Order: sequence, then structure tokens, then C-alpha cells
Amino acid sequence: MTPAAIYTAVRDLIVLGVLGFIVWRIYTDGANAVKVTDMAAVQKQLAANASQVAQWQKESSDANLKRESELAQVSATIGAQRAPVLVCHGPASPDPVPSAAPTPDSGPTASRGFNAGSGASAQPVNVRPAINAVELKYERALTECRSALAKWPTETPK
Repeated sequence: MTPAAIYTAVRDLIVLGVLGFIVWRIYTDGANAVKVTDMAAVQKQLAANASQVAQWQKESSDANLKRESELAQVSATIGAQRAPVLVCHGPASPDPVPSAAPTPDSGPTASRGFNAGSGASAQPVNVRPAINAVELKYERALTECRSALAKWPTETPK
């Protein structure tokens, strides 16, 4: 081998080595730069998710507190209703409807019984407890529905 050939071979090896090093450096730096930016984006998303979950938990606990206060208020309001609601039930009276259709030549038709009239011997019945029970049942159901809707996660503007 001539010295010019050795010089050319060494020079080519150095150039190839430098080019290889540059390619390897670009490849590894590019990979690291992408990983760093990806990690930064993941950290940012995790922080946003944590704040969103914290907000949802706060909304849920606020909804539970509001539900409890509403249930206590409804129970107290309905429990305070003591004024009687009286409904009068009279005794069973016979049917005052005529028993047969009248004929053209007959007089007034006979009835099958006597109607004592309304309220003559009626017995008042207090239905306040039944009304309170129904009102309490449905107010509790509505309060549970409002609470479930208040707990529903809301989107925050981005």
C-alpha cells in the first residue's frame, strides 16, 4: 500500500466515524428530546386530571351536604304540619236509584231505599298522617334526584 492509499483510507474512516457519531448523536438527542417533552405533557395532564378529580369530589361532597340539609328541612317542615285534614265518610246508604223503569200509566216509581243525605251522620277522618307520609316520600325522592344531578361531573373549560 502506498502512503496515499493509507492516507485516503484513514481519512475515509475518520469521515465515516464522524458521520456515524453525528447520526448517533442526532438519533439519541432526538429521542431524549421527545421523551422530555412527552414527560412534560404527561405531568401537565396528570396535574389537570388531579385538579378535575378534586373538583368533582368537592362537588359531590357539597351535593351530599346540601341533600342532608334539604332532607332535614323537608322532614322538619312536613313534621310540623299538625293541622288536621278532615274528610267526612258517611255510613253506607242504600241505593236511591229506582228499581224498575216506570210504565206510562203508573205513578211515581218506587226507590230501593232511602238516602240519608250527605253529612247527616258523617264521621270525620283525619287524613293528615297519610298526606304527610306521601309528601315526605316524594320530597325525599326529589331531593335524591337533585343530589344525583348535582354530583354529576361537569366539564371545565380548557
